[in-house]
Amino acid sequence: MLRKLVNMNTTFILVNILISILWALLNSSDLVVSLKDKLSLLLLIESALMLLFGGLSTFSNTIFVNKVREYIYRSKEKWNVERSLENIKKNDVYILEGILLIIESFILGYLFE
Repeated sequence: MLRKLVNMNTTFILVNILISILWALLNSSDLVVSLKDKLSLLLLIESALMLLFGGLSTFSNTIFVNKVREYIYRSKEKWNVERSLENIKKNDVYILEGILLIIESFILGYLFE
């Protein structure tokens, strides 16, 4: 899980730096100013999306959502505790990544202040 978290975080940082560089080149602005302005904001937006995705996917594995799905679609598949806990553990990576991105965004915002 830690390796997946590090890989995701590295990917997010590299993509954000590339977006900032392209933004600076397209707008003919200073690269350092563009990195200072955009990198922290991009990290904050991505952290919000990761937390939203992780929270919604975890919520979709609860008994309430499964019972509603079972009632609406007349599904014969019953709710399974083990499968639900396994899916929640898979989604913890996204929530941890969102928390890590928020912390990085705050640190970058403080350092570039």
